[in-house]
Amino acid sequence: MTFQQLKQKIITLLKHAYVKSPINFSTITGLRYPGIPRLKGNFLLGRLTTLFKENGTLENVIQAGHLAEQHPNGMCYFWLGTKLSLLITRPEDIQALKVKYEKKLSRDVPLMRKAVGASIFTDDRETWQKKREACNKVLGHTAVDKLTPRMEQVIYSYIDSLKNYDHQPVELRTFFFNMVVDTVTINLMGCPAKLLHANPQPIQVDKLTDLSHFLSESLHEVFQFHNIFKCMLPGFIRKLFFRNADDFETVKNKMQDRYYQLFLSPNRTNILDTQNLIKEIWDINHAKNHSNDDYHDPEILGDGLILLGAGVATTVATLEFVIKLLAAHPEKAENLRAEINEHIKGNEVTLEAIKQMSYLEMVIKETMRLYPPAPLFMPREIDADIEINGVPLFKGDAPIFSPYVVHRSKEHWEHPEEFIPERFSKDNQHNINVHAYLPFSIGPRFCAGQQFAMQEMKIILIVLYNKYHLDIENNSFELTLKQGGLAAAIPPVARLHRLVKTNLS
Repeated sequence: MTFQQLKQKIITLLKHAYVKSPINFSTITGLRYPGIPRLKGNFLLGRLTTLFKENGTLENVIQAGHLAEQHPNGMCYFWLGTKLSLLITRPEDIQALKVKYEKKLSRDVPLMRKAVGASIFTDDRETWQKKREACNKVLGHTAVDKLTPRMEQVIYSYIDSLKNYDHQPVELRTFFFNMVVDTVTINLMGCPAKLLHANPQPIQVDKLTDLSHFLSESLHEVFQFHNIFKCMLPGFIRKLFFRNADDFETVKNKMQDRYYQLFLSPNRTNILDTQNLIKEIWDINHAKNHSNDDYHDPEILGDGLILLGAGVATTVATLEFVIKLLAAHPEKAENLRAEINEHIKGNEVTLEAIKQMSYLEMVIKETMRLYPPAPLFMPREIDADIEINGVPLFKGDAPIFSPYVVHRSKEHWEHPEEFIPERFSKDNQHNINVHAYLPFSIGPRFCAGQQFAMQEMKIILIVLYNKYHLDIENNSFELTLKQGGLAAAIPPVARLHRLVKTNLS
């Protein structure tokens, strides 16, 4: 053995002893993965200064992504609260983490437990599998096709109501929230349509009773990334710097109680008397917990909030960005409108027509590439030692990945900052690394609502652009994480101009 080989072996052994030691030296030194770049921070405050910023968590991820791209391993680590997390950016390494080593990842997501309580994100493997099967049954391709006519009924009614606002400015976030909440609750939760019969002004909300307003505010307060990471700081630090964000338990309980009052209690009969996703998940919870209460069980509330939050906020944010990007690229909007005119005759949106609109799908996919609803997926701790790309990870480590970083990598995408829907055309798809595109995550725990969300967005955009020309008055692309995921900091305001005069209702 040469001197260099001996030296390298000693260094390797020392590195292994450092990270494997029962004494967690990284808590004090901030050094966890020797040889991997890191963002500076310390064990007491982590990167606390970034949490004072509105989008501090996103800034952390972007900075870590830049460092990772410069390193052969494509990794970087930094503080999330007082815990060091390893950012993985190479698609093959993300694939290994989420697929190959999926069974070695913890089933619990502590941050989600703090935010909404017990739910599908915190279930044991057996319970999670049952809930996932229930989701797949309702949200798979065939099932979503069957739901399409009912989706269209809701969407037609809402978009037809915009005729009352012709040539007037409309804040699209509120309108989209109301429409998507109704679409989700009617199709997946057995609720009767409130539509316009109870709400003749769908672009406005009643702050005391409206479910969509409650959901929007809850996502803002509870799921906001930098609020969640504050709870990872030591108690005295939270007391000192974040007094109003300290009592997560109280905020969570208030949110669950409000959700019960606004949604579960008034709709209980409809939910229990029909076949729907939320009822199936409730039955699984009851069987597991041997509960016979009035559906005020915390886990039932947690699952309901997850289903609503995941099914509404992400869809609304994507729709906003589609509208904004098409306004910024009018030639792309015209391409989309031409495709709609080719396949939609009058006002009838058929299932076959939706499937034939390839450019529409390209637009949505490219929008989610640039602005993935979840820019950073919640970390799961490792239950057993693994190795990824030559880097040892040990029990308790929390590797993470960021679709926002991967989707804007020059290594995997040509002109990654530009809006080019055509990159997803059939002719160009062979140029795309499929593992470098993950707006719905990957592996067994990928988003179960992917097909439902895509179909819902397609119908909304078809009907909207078939009837209206949209002028966006405030087309800022400033980003925020307020809604629990990536969203426009300033809600887009559209001035609508009717193109078709027929009645859709």
